[in-house]
Amino acid sequence: MSRIIIPNKPNTHSSELVYTRLAGSLIEPAGPVYTVMLMSMPPSDGQTHTMDRQVVEDSDDDKGSLRYMSYGEQRDECGKDHNGQVDPYCVSGLLSTSGGPQAKYVLKSMNFGQNWTWTKFPAFLQDVSVMAVDPTNAATLYAISSNCLSTSTDQGDTWSACIKASGLEGSFTSLTIKDSKTMIMMRNHDVPLRTQDGGKSWKALQSCAKVSSYTNIGTYSWTGKTLVMHGKDSGAPRRGEYASFVWKSSDDGDTWTDETADLVTMAPNAGVWFGEDFYLTTSGEGILVKRAFEAGEDRILV
Repeated sequence: MSRIIIPNKPNTHSSELVYTRLAGSLIEPAGPVYTVMLMSMPPSDGQTHTMDRQVVEDSDDDKGSLRYMSYGEQRDECGKDHNGQVDPYCVSGLLSTSGGPQAKYVLKSMNFGQNWTWTKFPAFLQDVSVMAVDPTNAATLYAISSNCLSTSTDQGDTWSACIKASGLEGSFTSLTIKDSKTMIMMRNHDVPLRTQDGGKSWKALQSCAKVSSYTNIGTYSWTGKTLVMHGKDSGAPRRGEYASFVWKSSDDGDTWTDETADLVTMAPNAGVWFGEDFYLTTSGEGILVKRAFEAGEDRILV
């Protein structure tokens, strides 16, 4: 296990980390890592900022002391955990974010978290909730807000205007990318949209009408051959339905198999593939795994 330390106090946990892959691989990370960061704007915000990490080894207990420098300010105090105890991995020199208006930033590292830079999103993307990366092409980043899909080809420094494409409308929540042609846009309280021409046109996936009221999340397998969609709806039990679901598709959402039967939680969160296995985090029930999920037999949902 390893731990990545990111700037102090900003909210960087509501958006997942996304990463680019090595050329020719759908799996192996290349080093660049991105996420959305919310924090108070520093004085005289010049858009782009940097933070370097130094790890000082402690030969007595083999624990590291992490020191940071930001805006030329050095802080001596160490962070404390929820019990009020000083963190043995003392963090000092962190950027002070007290006071001032808040803004959304692209938080990125080009070297697996050794150094970080952050650049403020433009005004039209200040509602951004998540970013996405094409596993087959590291050149383009995507930013998704409730009413805007935007792209960047310079590692998040600048962003295109909101994409205007046929059928691309609704309240967007996340973008699931198979490759540069096929993408699935999840929407709030509506069926997802799908493009198969690189975003030029989008069509509603009516095959998902049964779960349109659920908060939907989509995840493609490492091979790109299997799409999993899962979600939750706390109001479903009042309709006599289960409060969560897991569906699987091998044709990019045209048809689905229902994999909910043995699901033991009503509160699934993020899902992630590792090989042919699919892991699902939950709110309180731990981490669930479905072994050999991609190789499982299909049972078409009627």
